[in-house]
Amino acid sequence: MPRQSARYEFEHARHGTLCYLAVHAVFSGRVYGETATGNGIEPFERALEHSLAPERYRQVERIFLIVDNGCALHPRTAPARLQEAHPKLTVHLPTLRTG
Repeated sequence: MPRQSARYEFEHARHGTLCYLAVHAVFSGRVYGETATGNGIEPFERALEHSLAPERYRQVERIFLIVDNGCALHPRTAPARLQEAHPKLTVHLPTLRTG
């Protein structure tokens, strides 16, 4: 029909697109990064595990982890889950402030 609005499908194929997960060590300036075929809890925790593997991080008392609000990082569950897996971590997530 000539007057009918066009309709578009919003699903898309990734065509090999990868997610890049990066961890930046502020004091050394080093960046650890890896790619994953998708994002979520498992790729995030795998990247975190790999980035904390070097001896220099096993010797410290505390590690402050400042993260974005990605899908693997729900503010109510992620800090406790990450601290349980890595007791040295203190996790900071962004918060929304209103008013």
